[in-house]
Amino acid sequence: MPLSESRLLIAAPIAVCIALAAACDSTPTALAARAVPSRLTLASASRLELTFLAGDVDTTTWTVRLGGAANFAAVAYDSSNNKFAVSGAVYHSSDDSVLAVDSTTGQLLAVHLGAASVVATVNGISGSSPVITVVDTVAPPPDSTPAPPDSTPAPPDSTATPPQPSPDSTFVAPGSGQVALMVQRFDGGSGVVTVSNGIPLTKGLANESNLGQFHVRVNGAEQAVYVRPLAGHFKDGSLRAVLVQFDYDVPASGAIPATLVIGGGPRTQPDLAARPTQQVPAAAALPTDPNYLAASRWGGVLYAARPPAPSVLAAQFDADYARLEAADWSKCGPRWGCNRTAGYDRAYILYQAWQRTANPTYWYHATAAAADYVKGYIVPSGAPTAWWAQSEGMAVHYWATGDEMSRYQLRKMAEMLAWMVRPGFSAYIGGTYGDDRFRAKAMMAALDAAMLEISTQPADAGNYYKSVGAANTYYASYLTPSTLGTWVTAVLGTQRTDGQFGGRYYSYGTWSPDSGGQSNYMVGMLLSALIRYYEEVTPDPRIPDAVKKCIDDMWTREWEPSQLAFEYHSLRGTDEGAKVAAHPNPEPGLNGFMAHPFAWYARVTGDGSYDAKVDQILAGLAQPVSRNWWASSPKAFDEAFSHLFNTLAYRAGLR
Repeated sequence: MPLSESRLLIAAPIAVCIALAAACDSTPTALAARAVPSRLTLASASRLELTFLAGDVDTTTWTVRLGGAANFAAVAYDSSNNKFAVSGAVYHSSDDSVLAVDSTTGQLLAVHLGAASVVATVNGISGSSPVITVVDTVAPPPDSTPAPPDSTPAPPDSTATPPQPSPDSTFVAPGSGQVALMVQRFDGGSGVVTVSNGIPLTKGLANESNLGQFHVRVNGAEQAVYVRPLAGHFKDGSLRAVLVQFDYDVPASGAIPATLVIGGGPRTQPDLAARPTQQVPAAAALPTDPNYLAASRWGGVLYAARPPAPSVLAAQFDADYARLEAADWSKCGPRWGCNRTAGYDRAYILYQAWQRTANPTYWYHATAAAADYVKGYIVPSGAPTAWWAQSEGMAVHYWATGDEMSRYQLRKMAEMLAWMVRPGFSAYIGGTYGDDRFRAKAMMAALDAAMLEISTQPADAGNYYKSVGAANTYYASYLTPSTLGTWVTAVLGTQRTDGQFGGRYYSYGTWSPDSGGQSNYMVGMLLSALIRYYEEVTPDPRIPDAVKKCIDDMWTREWEPSQLAFEYHSLRGTDEGAKVAAHPNPEPGLNGFMAHPFAWYARVTGDGSYDAKVDQILAGLAQPVSRNWWASSPKAFDEAFSHLFNTLAYRAGLR
C-alpha cells in the first residue's frame, strides 16, 4: 500500500494529521481517554441534580432528534438547598440503547428512538435528568443548494431552487412519454449553441424501435434534433439513455422550459446531423423532476430529496452535502486530485446529488469533475492504481454526455485492474493477500464495463486508448463476459469461517482460514461490489448469505458501541503489513462503507432488525467528530458520502 494511504496514529491535534498529508482514513476518536475522576467530598450534600448545559435537547418538551448531542453537568445541594459545585461525577444512561452517555463528561448522543435519562452518581448519591425522548422528526434544512454557474464555478454563497417546469411541460409519469426539461447554458456564452447531452430514461419508456418518435419542444416549438441510443439497457431491453442534440439561442443565464415527447408519430422537423460530443457540454437540456431522475437508476437506488426524507439524519446529511460541496468546488473546481490522496468517486456522488434534487449545478460539477479525471488521469495513465479507480462516475459521465472516450477509457481501466488481480499475482482476487479495496475496485470497474455493454474489448479500442507494456489484445483477455461470475465465486471462497474477509496483510503470522484480521471499511467496499453484482447481473443466492455472515461478525466483534464506530482494523489481526497487533482505533467517519451492506441486507431479506443497526451506524457517521473533519479533508468528505444516498434509500424501504 502506498505511503499516502498508510495509517497515521492520531495522537496529536487534528491539524497535524492534515499537515502530514490529509491521507489518513481516520478522524480523532469521539471520546478520548480521560483521567479517573476524584470523588465528591462535600459531606453536607443531600441530593444531586443534573443541569442542562448546551446541545440539541429541547428542554420545553425534553426531546432530542436522532443523532443529536447535548451536555449535562451534575450539581449538589445540601439540606438547606445550598448549591455546591461537583467534581468526579460518574454519568450513565438509563438505557444505553437509546442514549449513549460519556461517563466522565455527561455528554449524550441520541442513538435510537425511545426514551431514557442521564444519570449521575457521586459519593453514593444519584440524580437524573428528566426523561428525554429521541424523536424521528426534524425540520427540513433551508434550500441552500448552490446556483448553476454561468461560465465559471458559482460563488460559494450563491443559492438557488432547482428550476421548475412550465405548466405546459409538466412531467406526467415514468412511461407516459413526456419528460419536462430545462435548457441551460454552462459555458458563459450567449447566442445560438449546440445543446448536447444524454437524457436519462426510465425502465420501459423507450427502445431502439421508437427513436424516430423522439421530439424536443422548446417553448412549445418542435426542434430539429439528432437522437441516438447510448449503450446500456434495463433487463427488459429498454434503453437507459439517449443522446439528444439541437441548436438553440440560449442566454448566458437563466433557463428555458422544454419537453421531451416520446411517441405521437415521426418528427415534423428534418433530423439534424450529428455534432461532436463534448466532455463538458456548453449547454444541456436536463430533466427537472427529481422523482423521474431517481427512477432512472443512473445512480442506483435513490429517493428524491425534500420531501420525504427516510430518516431524521437524511436532512442533516443533505444540508452538510450542499454546504461542503459548494466549499469544495470553490477551492478545487473540477480538479480530480485537489486535496485528495485517493479517489472515492466524487463525480458519482455529485451525479447522485443531481438525480435526487434535479439541481443542474450538481450535474455541471459532476460532469466537469469526471471530464477532468478522464483527461487528467485516466488517459495519460497506462495503468491506473486501484485506490484512484473511480469507474462509477465515468460510467454516468458517458450517459450524461455521450462521450465515447469515457466509455472506452473505462474499459481500459477495467481490463488493467483485471490484469492486476489475475491468478498468480499477489493481489489475486481469489487469493489471501487481503487488500479488499483492491478487489472491490476491480469488481466495480468490471460491473460498470458490463453496464455500458463493453465487457468485450471493442475492435476499435486502439483508436481510444493504448495500454502499457503490451498490446491491447493482451490485456483484453483478462476481462471477458464470464469474468465477473468467476470472480464472485473466487471472492466468496476467501471468506473465512468467522465471516471475515481480509488476509495476510492484516494478519502477520496469524492468518488462517478460521481467523485473522481485516480492514473493516475495505470489506464494506467489497460487500458493496458483491451487492451490485446481485442487483444488476444475477441474484446469486450465495451473496446474501455471505453478507449476513460478514456483517453479523462485524457487529459482534468490530463495533464499538461507546464510539458508535467500527474498528479501523480488526483487533484480531495486525495493522497494515505490521508485525504487531492492531491497536484500538474506531473510525466513525468510515461508517458509511458498512452502513450500505447492513441497509441492503435489511431490504433484500425483509429483516427489520438490521434497520436499528443502520440507525446507530448512521448516528455515528453524523457525530461532530466525523462531520467536523469533512471540511478539512475532501477525501474524508467523499468517503462519508460514498453510496450514502443509496444507504438512505434502502433505509427508506426502497430497493
